[in-house]
Amino acid sequence: MGVVILLAGCEPAEQGPSNEAESAQMQMTDPSEFVEALVILKEGVDGECCQSWFGKQGFQAIPMRAGFLIAGTRAQFDKTFGPEGDVRSKRHKLPVPQELDEFIAEIARREPPNYNRKQ
Repeated sequence: MGVVILLAGCEPAEQGPSNEAESAQMQMTDPSEFVEALVILKEGVDGECCQSWFGKQGFQAIPMRAGFLIAGTRAQFDKTFGPEGDVRSKRHKLPVPQELDEFIAEIARREPPNYNRKQ
């Protein structure tokens, strides 16, 4: 696993959605259409450029210890990761975008919690 090094004084990375319409659309999205993935950074990478890149693709990017979490709709994941990253498949590993290959060790899809599910 990669290690995240956060530098003091860095401004937060741009985080999507970029406009009010996209934000409203994301909030009204059916929970079954909402997808999350954990982005694990390579050792020594602070990840701000990666978070900004995902923000520009319309994802929310939330810093975490091992990297950051990206969240978005299935359509955003399909557009960004293509057929190899189909979130409907049983695979949990997503392909690393070529532009970010030198920074990211792994991207792993995770199922968001469902707090409305009956036990």
